[in-house]
Amino acid sequence: MSRHSIFKGLAAGAIAGAAGSLAMDRFQQLESWMESRAGGNGGSSGASGGDPATVEAAAAIARTFAGHDLNPRSKAAAGAAMHYAMGMTSGAIYGALASRTGAVTAGTGAAFGTVLWAVADEGVVPALGLSKGPAAYPASSHMKALASHLVYAVTTELVRRGLDRIL
Repeated sequence: MSRHSIFKGLAAGAIAGAAGSLAMDRFQQLESWMESRAGGNGGSSGASGGDPATVEAAAAIARTFAGHDLNPRSKAAAGAAMHYAMGMTSGAIYGALASRTGAVTAGTGAAFGTVLWAVADEGVVPALGLSKGPAAYPASSHMKALASHLVYAVTTELVRRGLDRIL
């Protein structure tokens, strides 16, 4: 495998990861809207029960590197930036791996989405204190998160494939 194809995979994966992140956002908005129409209350993934994990991560970075907390107006933008940064980084890694072996693309990206959900949402995010542990949430919350990651990953794979053909 040439160095060129790994870099092409990184680039295609990063772009595809941005598209996957957008699809994930829209899916979560739709799911939230449907739940509110059905009388549900959603739920939060943040450690404090208030902010999503992406906002918690952005706040931790702001405290560490800027020495201050995020102001309320910047929280949403910072959370979105974290979400897209994570999506693009994951997509870039996925794209590089996919350029080396087709096995990582199993299930049109569904295997990648499942692993990403299990490792990130169920493991790393709680371990970093960005959310409560998995046992603190009902099974329905885990299934919604898994579904979101599958939407992300399948979109990422389909866009990556298209870019691979073009590049």
